[in-house]
Amino acid sequence: MNLVVGGQVVRTATGQDAEHLRWASWDVGDLVGQTAHIQVVDTTTGGWGHVLVDHVTFDDRPAT
Repeated sequence: MNLVVGGQVVRTATGQDAEHLRWASWDVGDLVGQTAHIQVVDTTTGGWGHVLVDHVTFDDRPAT
């Protein structure tokens, strides 16, 4: 998953090729006042597969 600001990827979080979801957090204090969007990317080229993303939140504290 990428955080995109001004057409540039400024943060990235990747999975571990597993069904287990893990928390990921970004410190975005340096981006205050800018518009951003989240981009979910799947670069797999094989046959079967899927992407898991759940519980995207905005908070002043890191995810736990």
